[in-house]
Amino acid sequence: MAYVNTFYQNLTHSISKSLLIFKDQLGITYRYFSYIYKIKFTICKLYEIKNEFTL
Repeated sequence: MAYVNTFYQNLTHSISKSLLIFKDQLGITYRYFSYIYKIKFTICKLYEIKNEFTL
């Protein structure tokens, strides 16, 4: 019985560890994409402003 308990403890531990790593990766990916989106948004805004001045 003790063997089964440690097996499940190790299993849940490794699963939670994997989930934490996965969560970190998701956070990094989200930050990366939001950063790219902000840059594109800023470029579009600057482009619009430039076009307004040239008209």
